[in-house]
Amino acid sequence: MAKVVREVSDAGAKVFKEGRKAVADAVELAEKNIESAAKKASKTIQSKVASKKRAPTKKLVPRKSPAAKKKAPAKKAPVKKVAAVLATPAITTPATGSPISN
Repeated sequence: MAKVVREVSDAGAKVFKEGRKAVADAVELAEKNIESAAKKASKTIQSKVASKKRAPTKKLVPRKSPAAKKKAPAKKAPVKKVAAVLATPAITTPATGSPISN
């Protein structure tokens, strides 16, 4: 029985080591892929930046003469304020003119 336990234990240790190697290989491959992707991205960015570094050209803008008159902004019509009409809280009867009471 001890022999069987030892064989199972050894087999488990071997599988564990192989698993660790597989994980280490996967991590290494992923790091290489990330590095290559980063290099490609930086080359793309550098090429875009290099193409934008052309000498700036000056644009000719016509100048306004100091004698030119400034237009005054159009005046708006004043806003009319409407007085609030207060409603009477008591209801009156048409015949007597006195408030209705319960």
